[in-house]
Amino acid sequence: ALCDTEEEDRENEAIEILEKSYIQSKQFRYKQHSGQIRIKQWNRRVRKLQLQLKNEPDNQDTKKQLVEATKESLRIELEHYKLSVENYPTDMGIKYEYGKRLMRAQQYDQAIPVFQEARNDPRFRVASINFIGQCFYFKEWYTDAIESFELALEAVEDQEGAIAKELRYNLGRAYEAEGNIEQALNCYRKVAQIDYNYQDVKDRVDSLRKQQQEKK
Repeated sequence: ALCDTEEEDRENEAIEILEKSYIQSKQFRYKQHSGQIRIKQWNRRVRKLQLQLKNEPDNQDTKKQLVEATKESLRIELEHYKLSVENYPTDMGIKYEYGKRLMRAQQYDQAIPVFQEARNDPRFRVASINFIGQCFYFKEWYTDAIESFELALEAVEDQEGAIAKELRYNLGRAYEAEGNIEQALNCYRKVAQIDYNYQDVKDRVDSLRKQQQEKK
């Protein structure tokens, strides 16, 4: 009831009640709930600062505050999901969410094994393999990234849906980074055929075709 008000003072009161309940009962669900409220508070602060910056794009003070708030928000989320994973080790949904935060924090070596566990749940399989591929990509393990994106793409039922487009685009990026222009171009072309305005895919197709022509 206190949380429903979305007033920070009342939310802080709710956090205090939940933390006391956790200390007294040792039941993690109280600690988990208080963590969710903190995450909600920091996400709200970040959104507020983003709106302020949108209205005043040259405000350096707001920019600094937004950077700091975003970092703190991620730190709190990482801490929350780490504790949640430790207390609910068989909940793959929590592991999946923890992996996403690790990825945002660029902790790729920590994120990969978390996603590898989460992919065992059919609900998170394709998305987890996609994120594993992205982690490999950012680590510059391009061959491993390619194999991951291809594996995820094979498991997608709708080959023209949003996740298929994302996977093909990511696959194209990995091929391009590896220097395989022909395969990268094929991936981008397939995305463009489904959604011409998807991200920067049309520019990438033009750029790679130009590179091919220059080599002839």
